[in-house]
Amino acid sequence: MIIILVLLLGLFVSTTIILGYITYNSQYKVDIYESWIVEFRDDINDVYNQMKIIDDRQIFEKDDEVGSIFTQLYFIIQKLNQRTDSNVKIKNQEIEENQQG
Repeated sequence: MIIILVLLLGLFVSTTIILGYITYNSQYKVDIYESWIVEFRDDINDVYNQMKIIDDRQIFEKDDEVGSIFTQLYFIIQKLNQRTDSNVKIKNQEIEENQQG
């Protein structure tokens, strides 16, 4: 009887350690991917702003072919900003809830 309890306890402890490691590793990867996305968003914003500076008289932006690139880039930036800003707000709310609780 004691041997069975020791084996079950060992199984429980080893399972807990393994699941803890998996959770930690997954969270670490999510943090890395989040930072990559934010950096990518910032890079795209920089490129768009540099394009706007180069095209200060809006010659390229008003052009049909080149203007479509401006428009597409603008929509990509809007999507990235919406997704990353909403994720940042959700994460900040979770942090505040954890600090309060």
